[in-house]
Amino acid sequence: AMVLDALPDLTPEQIEQLWNALADESKPAAILNAAAALAACNPKSSRWNTYAPLICNQLIGRDSQTATAWAPFFEPVKQSLVPELCKSYRDSDPQLAARRALATDLLSRYASDDPQVLVELLSSADTRQFEILAPVLIERGDRAAELSSVTLETHLTQRAGNDTSHAQAAANLAILLTQMGHPEPAWKLLEQSPDPTIRTYLIHRLSAYARNPQVLMDRLAVEPQTSVRRAIVLALGDTDPDEVPSALRQRIMQHLDHLLRTDPDTGLFSAAAW
Repeated sequence: AMVLDALPDLTPEQIEQLWNALADESKPAAILNAAAALAACNPKSSRWNTYAPLICNQLIGRDSQTATAWAPFFEPVKQSLVPELCKSYRDSDPQLAARRALATDLLSRYASDDPQVLVELLSSADTRQFEILAPVLIERGDRAAELSSVTLETHLTQRAGNDTSHAQAAANLAILLTQMGHPEPAWKLLEQSPDPTIRTYLIHRLSAYARNPQVLMDRLAVEPQTSVRRAIVLALGDTDPDEVPSALRQRIMQHLDHLLRTDPDTGLFSAAAW
């Protein structure tokens, strides 16, 4: 970092030498060094979009510790890197899971000031990606909540046929809004409907993503809709016991046991029988 601090004073000829080094793929070890130097001294060059795939490939091809160490040097050119990182983020190839994880980590940093991009990414997030991006969006407050609500409505409107991507996106966004203190869309989507796809995704993902069974417990105590109460019980049943404090886990078990013994709804009895 101390060396890079002096780089903005490089001559045009020296800067061109760095671009030439960046273009020389026969020396991959020098690529990030040259790119980091150029990010410091020539961040507004039109050539960044050309070299973004190469730089991103180098970053997410390293181990996590190395990628994290290099990440700050590319802050000045992050807008050029985000679109390329988004491609890796969305690549579902199981063999590229490590690269996808690093792309997610870098996007949580480089796109942290662009909630629109983060909302779109979270819409297709898997469990780990959700856990990385959701806290960043929560920090963005009302603006992120507004964008999430609008994007949720868009996915609900565009849902059609056998394409489940919009249903998964709607479930993710409803859970994010729940974490932000706006759970109303989630409760609405848990109601029984002719198409159970979103409801099914939401039930399974509430337990994995919500990370706060107390929210579900509180709603169960006051929820008037039978289908929603059944869904909440199913979500509670899917919660990983290791993720729940022992005192809260005990209260959940006591409450569900009470439901089994006292509630006349046979569907709720079946849901709680887990």
